[in-house]
Amino acid sequence: MFTITNNPLSDKELKELNDGERFFYYKSFIKTHVEDPIFVDTILNDKNYLIRLLLFKHLSDISDKKNIITKLLIDKSQKIREKAITWISIQNPLEFKPILEILIYDNSSTIRSISRKLLSQINDYNFNEIYKEKIEKSEYLIGSILGLSEVGKPEDLSLILPFLKSNRTKTKNAALIGLYNLDKNKAVEISYDFMEQENPAKIKTTAELILTKQGIDIDRLRKIYDLTDFTGKKIILRLINRFCCWSAAGDYLKTLTEKDERLKLYATQLLVTWNNYTVRLGIKQTSEDKEYVLTWYKTAQNMGIQVPNDIPFIFGKR
Repeated sequence: MFTITNNPLSDKELKELNDGERFFYYKSFIKTHVEDPIFVDTILNDKNYLIRLLLFKHLSDISDKKNIITKLLIDKSQKIREKAITWISIQNPLEFKPILEILIYDNSSTIRSISRKLLSQINDYNFNEIYKEKIEKSEYLIGSILGLSEVGKPEDLSLILPFLKSNRTKTKNAALIGLYNLDKNKAVEISYDFMEQENPAKIKTTAELILTKQGIDIDRLRKIYDLTDFTGKKIILRLINRFCCWSAAGDYLKTLTEKDERLKLYATQLLVTWNNYTVRLGIKQTSEDKEYVLTWYKTAQNMGIQVPNDIPFIFGKR
């Protein structure tokens, strides 16, 4: 552990510190060195965003605030950028007009929204047309797709839908989120399709978020389960775990018959949790739930898979 002295450390000494030690160092010196451009620059370039966050507590003591905030507005950390643009909202946004006109394409919905709000205080902007123009030129594509979905109308979907077939994961993902913003029902349908099709994990995770918000069609998910890949199956199990009660055990038991050891381990964990809380459920079992679970229970048992002995009892089969 290093010892704080009255003298700042050299670049070589700083590189030898871990994240926690550097944070303690900068926190100790920032108040007395906040007007030292070299010292501040080392904070701005530190890899730990928590260290860069220290600057916000001392902005009032920095004479060249605009330069510092401008750099923080393009920081790689979304949390830093959001903090910086929130700071601008209580200042004079006109000073930051050029960078605000770029931040309306930021990946963060919060930053896009605040940027549009601040620019609207300066002048009249037709953000709908601005985003459309950028999409047509394939400029700032991700932010433009998402931005258009936030300020646009259902008829603007025609510009977004083609990107659902993009070969770029980020673009395709933005299009799915944009679709959800403008047409939730259509987004749900596409989400089911994406769960079944071969897609990157990021796309399927977004589809999962959409289905989580809108609810699930359990029968449809069970059909997709047999057709999808590892990622899709794990997501379906998570959705079932979130929305289903009695019948979920059948899906976990079914997964125990899989060859993939990772899926089997995950299903085992879910089944243990299910088995621990079901006895406290106050909702009624349906005959369909009972038949579904006991069918897979018998299948797994016949395959020599170890399954909880009390499941038949839970479903009234003594």
